[in-house]
Amino acid sequence: MASNESQANSYELTLRTVYIITFIFVITVVVIGNFVICFTIATHRRLWNYTNIMLFNYGVATTVRVLTAGLLNFLSAWEMSNQWPFGLGLCQFSQSIGIVTVLVSAYSLVCMSYARNRIITYSLLPPPNLGHCFVSIAIIWCASFAFAAPYMAHIQVLYYNYTFNGALIEIPYCLQNWDRTAIAYYFLATSIVALIAPLICITYFNIRMALSLRPAKEIKNSRKKKSDHLKQQMKKMLVIIVVVFFITYFPYMIFLNLVNFNAIKTNSNSGMYLIRLVLGQATYTCSAFNVLICYRFNPHFRRAFRNFLCGLCESDAGRHLKSTISFSTSNNSQYERRRRKSRLNSSNGIKISSPDIKDINGSKITYV
Repeated sequence: MASNESQANSYELTLRTVYIITFIFVITVVVIGNFVICFTIATHRRLWNYTNIMLFNYGVATTVRVLTAGLLNFLSAWEMSNQWPFGLGLCQFSQSIGIVTVLVSAYSLVCMSYARNRIITYSLLPPPNLGHCFVSIAIIWCASFAFAAPYMAHIQVLYYNYTFNGALIEIPYCLQNWDRTAIAYYFLATSIVALIAPLICITYFNIRMALSLRPAKEIKNSRKKKSDHLKQQMKKMLVIIVVVFFITYFPYMIFLNLVNFNAIKTNSNSGMYLIRLVLGQATYTCSAFNVLICYRFNPHFRRAFRNFLCGLCESDAGRHLKSTISFSTSNNSQYERRRRKSRLNSSNGIKISSPDIKDINGSKITYV
């Protein structure tokens, strides 16, 4: 009996350690990575096009999820023993924002693929403008919240009575109050809408781009070669971003569907619970490495990012230079005032011993 209790405590300690380490790593990588890419796009007007704004939207969605659902669930699970003191609104939001953000992320990638396909395949047509982009973003967010509304409506804060030191207390928990079969089919539908359908659309657009970028037998125009090379790089960038997204989300969604249809048991004392924990944390990182992907394949982003880093370095050097110039100007002004006063007194035949003053080079200047 004591041995079983010791093993349970050891497993709980391992689980807690893994959760804390992975969450700290995830929140650090996600916040820094998405901040860099969003800030770079927002501060460089040349990057304000349909594809990059959708990439910005993708990063915002992931950051919102990790800073709300991830943080609140972490505090509830490991600091409050799964109790929920944050109220009904945050309970519903934190439990359903994952569905919203996976839909926003997936269809942002679909829109990016569509825009890139339009630019490459129909080069004579004007590309989608920023107005189209903002309308698309608004539609994606509204449709995602509408899809998550049934799941959100069945999330409640339920109170359970416990006896503590002879006193009866009520402890709140944020729980899903929905039929288990309905939850299973809802998550199956979510997997189809959020992963299967976007993957089909993205694959279609990428096939069209690949056919349009087939190398011709003879290309004598060097400008045409350069343009095709840039298009190939942008296509590779988009493909890698899409692959990273589906690699992080597909295993977790498959695992959830197996759990919901009772193919896998995940009680808190099983190894499957640890697998679920790691897979869930991995979904937060899907957009964190976009900054590295864009830096490698997007020359405009690479140039803007270098300017951003150079601006940080120059700002530090500029502050130091400004303080140096200010000190030198102060010494020069003092030197000129003493010189004018000395000339005026000399013209009047008055000799005045003035104190020694150092010039900007450190040499002493003596007036008599």
